[in-house]
Amino acid sequence: MSPSASPKTRSTVTSFNAEDPQLRVFLHKLSATPGLAETDLHMVRVLEDLIDLLVERAVIRFTDLPPAAQEKLSARRSARVSMRSLHLLDDADGQVL
Repeated sequence: MSPSASPKTRSTVTSFNAEDPQLRVFLHKLSATPGLAETDLHMVRVLEDLIDLLVERAVIRFTDLPPAAQEKLSARRSARVSMRSLHLLDDADGQVL
């Protein structure tokens, strides 16, 4: 295949029975155990606080972070400030009310 040619894509559709006992057991186990996504939300805030602390103590500079990280952190800070001004965040721990 030449470098300029694009590979053809093929879509595969698989049908399943929503009443399949194995599928139901799998979905139940998936929903019954706390996943990483739930703890990820808490870890995001921990990392934000850690970065703020490291910057505050001059261990790192905010500009040392990759530009994409700077943008994401700045966007989250702006969102929190906006939510606080609307009184949607609890000032003590930053939790949404």
